Amino acid sequence: MQRLLGEIRRADQEWGLIPEGAKVALGVSGGKDSMAMLLLLSAYRRVKAFSPVVLTLIPDAEWDCSPVRELCDREGIPFFAVGDGYMNIVRQSDRPCSLCARVRRGTLVRYAREHGCDRLALAHNRDDMLETLMMNSLRCGRIDTMRPAALMEREGVTVIRPLINVKEQQLARLCQREHLVICKNPCPYDGHTGRQEMKELLEKLEKQIPGAGDSLTGGALALFAESAGQNE
Repeated sequence: MQRLLGEIRRADQEWGLIPEGAKVALGVSGGKDSMAMLLLLSAYRRVKAFSPVVLTLIPDAEWDCSPVRELCDREGIPFFAVGDGYMNIVRQSDRPCSLCARVRRGTLVRYAREHGCDRLALAHNRDDMLETLMMNSLRCGRIDTMRPAALMEREGVTVIRPLINVKEQQLARLCQREHLVICKNPCPYDGHTGRQEMKELLEKLEKQIPGAGDSLTGGALALFAESAGQNE
């Protein structure tokens, strides 16, 4: 865990993710990445004084979020189950993944503001960033991906990604070591998405060019740093 906390601290120092004394909403879906983020940011309070609040979106009436609630109780973090269910709307869309991402992010941002938070932490990791970079580059013809911090100007909430330097595999191992109970993924398209295709493509690329993922990560973060400098 100490190594992962070090990566969070590095990202925080480089990108100013969590101001001292901030009230930060954590978007926790109950998957391995967000459960690991919850545990890590709870521990990170020993390094940086801030107040976390957990928000969990409810996709439908049958979904069980009790593992998230129990971990919050254990860590002494306020927990709120929010939203009226969004999965039925998503299933009817011809672009379900895109719609789902927008609905979830927009709802979390809104509830973050309602709970007095101007920061929303999402559990996107290094692999998520690279998969998005590949999708945007190969399918949309633009070089862009998830950023460590992004201000939603209309809402006045900054979306932060404290796990931007952490690999998905590291988060999975942490969940196993800590015996974290993971919620069932409610997505009917899990494992059959464009993101899954990019994940498999990156795995092949890493086998052919060892270290390719690290190089792509460094390039993306350098691009963000350059653009941030131009905007100052």
